Amino acid sequence: PPLFWIMLFAVAGRAWLLFGTPYMPGVNGAYYLIQARAILERGALGIPDLPLTFYLQAGLSWLLARAGGMEMTDAIMVAAKTCDAVLPVFVAWPVFVLVRRWAIARGQCDAVPLAAAALACLSMPWFMVVGELQKNSLAMVWFALLVTNLHGWLLQPTLQRGLALLAVLLLLGLTHIGML
Repeated sequence: PPLFWIMLFAVAGRAWLLFGTPYMPGVNGAYYLIQARAILERGALGIPDLPLTFYLQAGLSWLLARAGGMEMTDAIMVAAKTCDAVLPVFVAWPVFVLVRRWAIARGQCDAVPLAAAALACLSMPWFMVVGELQKNSLAMVWFALLVTNLHGWLLQPTLQRGLALLAVLLLLGLTHIGML
């Protein structure tokens, strides 16, 4: 499906930028490494912050070190870069779903929803923050999912859709307070 290829292309572009250097790109890139290491070494963040992004990176680091036999320092670097290469790209899916609902309502094909999804994960601003604003990038995924779920709930309010909204709000709140 075209959405898969759009997302794969975005992951490849982000991964090329991230793994094209032995360091974490960006001014704030090392912050994510420090926080993941603090969780692994002390079980808590080194600097108070909203934890979800760092716990995802720490969890992947732990898996890479245990299952992959990597040194912890290398595992943390690979995990932080991998999370930043893959997770923000998922913004394309809720954007596609939302715009597709509108397109179907107007009797249109998937060209506009696919263009919206591509814009959501392939535009220059997404590549300008690679390595730096990882919490913001993940929060944008949750925000897009929130808007899509809210639209679905407004169309047909059900308990399941209401609970989905609350779950996404929780994920958003655990990721980046500036998005609420």
